[in-house]
Amino acid sequence: MQSQVTHIFLYHQSHKVVLLDTSSGCYSERTPYMPFSKDLVAHKATDNRILINFVNQQQKRVNLNGIEFIFRLISGDGTKLYLEKMIEVVNIAGGQGRVVLTESELDKIPTGKVGYSIERHYFDEVPYIEPYDPSTDPNNPDDGASIQPVYPPECLINGPNGPIDPRNEDLFEIPEYEGTYVDDNAGGRGTMNIVDSIMPEFVSSKVLTIPSHSTNENFASSIINTEDVYLHTFQITPIAFTGTITFQGGTSTDNMWYDISSGTYTSTSEVIYENISGFHPFVRISVEGNTDGEIGKIIYR
Repeated sequence: MQSQVTHIFLYHQSHKVVLLDTSSGCYSERTPYMPFSKDLVAHKATDNRILINFVNQQQKRVNLNGIEFIFRLISGDGTKLYLEKMIEVVNIAGGQGRVVLTESELDKIPTGKVGYSIERHYFDEVPYIEPYDPSTDPNNPDDGASIQPVYPPECLINGPNGPIDPRNEDLFEIPEYEGTYVDDNAGGRGTMNIVDSIMPEFVSSKVLTIPSHSTNENFASSIINTEDVYLHTFQITPIAFTGTITFQGGTSTDNMWYDISSGTYTSTSEVIYENISGFHPFVRISVEGNTDGEIGKIIYR
C-alpha cells in the first residue's frame, strides 16, 4: 500500500513596497526600487488577504503614523479602473498594511492579468501663523474698532482645492499624494493575476426550448447532448401548472427514452429545481397530463 502526502500552506500573500524617504540621507544612499518583484495572485470565489510591508530605500520598515494608502486595480491595457479601496494599516511602527479583495469585488473583474497601484496619502504639518490684527496694535493710530483682522498671503496655505484660511486652528495639515514603488525598476504599477482556482469557472445557464403548447397537450423539450458531463442542474418556471414533469435519458435520439426522475404538480407557480447525475448521453424533459397552466421557461447548466 502506498500513501501520498501533500503540504498545505496557510499564510497570506506578502508583498514589499518602497516608500521614498528623504530623511536621514536615505534619498542619496540607495536607489528607490527593488531588484525583483513578484506578481500578486487573487483567487475568485473567495476573499483574498494581502499583507503589504512598506520599507524605505534602505529596506527598513517605515513608520506609518499619519499615512493612508489607496489600493487600485486597473485593467491590463490601462484603460479602466476596476477597484479602488483603502488599505488597512495593521502595524503602524512596523510599516505593515493589509488589503482584502472580497469575493463580490473579484466577481466583477475578468480573469487574467491586471495592474495594481498603491498611492500614499499623508499630511505635512504647517505651524499656524497668527494674522495681523490692527485693533490690537498699540502703534496703530486708528482705534481699530471697525477694522477686520488682516491675513497676509503667508497665512493662506495652498491646499488641494485652493487657498485655505487657517484661522482658529492651532495646527494646519496639507494633504499630499504620492505614488509608491510596487514593482521592480521603480515601477509604480505592479501585476496581479486574477484566477479561477477555488471554484470552477462560472458557466452561464442555457435555455432549453419547448414547443408552444396548450392545456391537455403532451410535449417534450429539446434534447441535450450531455457530452459525458456527470451532473446537470435544471430550473423550471411553471405558471399555475398542473401536470407531470419527467426527466428522461437516452443513449441516442431515436425515441428510445427511459425515465430518470418524475414529479406531479398541482397549480404551482414555484420554481422547480432538479439535479440529474449519472451517465446519460442525451437528456430531455417530458410534460404530460397538463390539465391547467403552462411551463414558462426551462434553463440548465
